[in-house]
Amino acid sequence: MKNKTLVLYNAQFILPFLEKALGEVIKNDIIDIIDSRYKNKIDHAKSYNIKLSKRASCQYDAMKECYITAEIYEKQRSV
Repeated sequence: MKNKTLVLYNAQFILPFLEKALGEVIKNDIIDIIDSRYKNKIDHAKSYNIKLSKRASCQYDAMKECYITAEIYEKQRSV
């Protein structure tokens, strides 16, 4: 599944920051990344974009793509 692959690829760069923002460990299961608490907490995770680009040499777009792809995946899942 293309969406799952893209989310998983992008999530590898943001997992440490998302986990800190969520205050809990995110399990390896991709569904744990693409559920309601991910969407509800994404704004908190956005505050880590500076650390993300410094530590992982990534642009903020990786997180944005991950979030957009997660939304697409959620819509497809609910159909």
